[in-house]
Amino acid sequence: MLNITSIIGVYSGLSAKAEDSPTAKKNELINYARSILLMEGPRQEAFGRIKLLLMSRQQIPQIVCNVSDSINGLPREAKIIAVKYCNKSQKIVEGNHLTVDQFNRITQEVQNSDALKQEVYNILLDLQKNPSSR
Repeated sequence: MLNITSIIGVYSGLSAKAEDSPTAKKNELINYARSILLMEGPRQEAFGRIKLLLMSRQQIPQIVCNVSDSINGLPREAKIIAVKYCNKSQKIVEGNHLTVDQFNRITQEVQNSDALKQEVYNILLDLQKNPSSR
């Protein structure tokens, strides 16, 4: 999902596995929030560069990293920018101890839960207030 035009989203089903314990879930959300913060600068840069390249179009198409048609339909230079962003985002996510599937699952869950969205928002605020905890 790693979406170049927007980042916050969420996760769908919770299982009763040990890794879904409250502590594990909280750590996963912290890693998710860290990923979002680290991805935001590159996302804005990539989006800005693509926007400049596509100035003749009324609207920038939604670019989703794991949807090849959303990238393949771009002009060559914009495609290169999008692919670089997607690769960088994947490294950021994995560097924060998540798989892309976990990140996408959490993104879906956040999009479907106001409570979870608020929890991620609060974590983001804490991380921004305390950069050393990133």
